[in-house]
Amino acid sequence: MLTGGSKTAFPMFKKFETQYRTTPSWDRAMSVLFSYYQNKPETYDKAADALLQIYDKMPDTAKGRHTLVMLGVFYHCKGRYGEAVKTFELCLEKCPEYAKSVTDYLAEAKNRQAAQ
Repeated sequence: MLTGGSKTAFPMFKKFETQYRTTPSWDRAMSVLFSYYQNKPETYDKAADALLQIYDKMPDTAKGRHTLVMLGVFYHCKGRYGEAVKTFELCLEKCPEYAKSVTDYLAEAKNRQAAQ
């Protein structure tokens, strides 16, 4: 993605969504796809889905829990406060190591959601 440009690398990374799902590099490739998708409003749902796929596949791992927190942050940053609130509430249950950060983000997301 960095050296060949995203247009060249994207088709290769896209194969990880289905074709290379069982490889050890799958979650890292999905993180790259998230980074690619998060920059355009028309692909925000694909960005969120990339993170959800990682969490769904590995919920009881450090990577999975970190990804769930990142999903909440993504929703928050994109102004999708309802989704952020739901995700941060799940994080409090599933990701105790992130409780302090998640609690602060959750409070802010609730405030912003109420202000909309």
